[in-house]
Amino acid sequence: MKIALVTDKFSTGGGLEHIYQLCCGMPDVEFGVFAKDGNAKDKFILLDNVTIFDNGYASEAIIAYAPDVVHFHHLRPLLAFRGKARRSIFTVHGIHLHQYEFKRGLLSRIQYFIRLNLEKFLYRKVDRIISVSYEDENFIAEKYGVKAKTVFNGIQFDAIEGIQGSQDSYRMLLDLPADKRIYLTVARFDFPKGYDVLIKAIGFLKQQDKLTNHLFVFAGDGAELVPMQELVATLKIDAHVRFLGRRTDVYELMKAADVFVLPSRWEGLPITLIESLVSHLPVIASDTYGIKTVYNEIKNNISLFENENSSDLARVILEELIYEPCDMSIFSVTPMISAMQKEYADV
Repeated sequence: MKIALVTDKFSTGGGLEHIYQLCCGMPDVEFGVFAKDGNAKDKFILLDNVTIFDNGYASEAIIAYAPDVVHFHHLRPLLAFRGKARRSIFTVHGIHLHQYEFKRGLLSRIQYFIRLNLEKFLYRKVDRIISVSYEDENFIAEKYGVKAKTVFNGIQFDAIEGIQGSQDSYRMLLDLPADKRIYLTVARFDFPKGYDVLIKAIGFLKQQDKLTNHLFVFAGDGAELVPMQELVATLKIDAHVRFLGRRTDVYELMKAADVFVLPSRWEGLPITLIESLVSHLPVIASDTYGIKTVYNEIKNNISLFENENSSDLARVILEELIYEPCDMSIFSVTPMISAMQKEYADV
């Protein structure tokens, strides 16, 4: 079988990681990965069953590849694709229409209406829709009037479980203090990820003189990095926040941390949250799309706060959170690969 996997850009994120796991998990399938060039292409080069097309996602190039199935992972290439692929799937890695739920005014309502109807049109260009969370599956049915099937993002547990060593050893290796309680966040710096909500929560704790040995470590880059650094300076919480930039040693950082925090306004299915649970970290997260799917499957080890409520997040940060063993197998790569093999065969 020959499959075209089409996304916007070779850039770090859950969608591209999902594509990578598909390629790794089906070594007997020939994949062509179509996207604009970016910072996360190199690992695909090592896969014998993958051909990289890094000049974008022109429909002529995809058609010339002559795939048995075209599997879209981003709206932009689906919008750019002329006509309709003979056998096609679209995996929805989070619904960006949600952004208008957090904005006010007439312009936002107009943008919501335009995007809603555009996406309704695009979703009907493909034969199957895959969602990565139950919240998105229900949203797609309600708002777009089309049926989706949920297939969870899967991760390779072995890569995480192979990180051996004590917390102290990783703190020494990563130049993190041994005497602090470390709260780790790994995410892009952009509006959906809600860094501003977390930073304001830290500010509340500072005002209440409740920051003692807390250290908040942020790993990631993006358009809102500088504004968030400025917000930290404005709130005078520099001593309690450390910006690490984009990192490739995320699993090591998780081994060094005490708690994982994900303050997102919305998610598809949050890979880093799942990775942190596999790393045996308790999690603080917003009660939003995608995160609630993981919470409802796992229950323990995830403490939810009200979405966008910095005061409520501050309250949860002060709780004594301890990891308890739990079964994460539903989020392993094996069930994801099995489900997608069936989708490719049946579409």
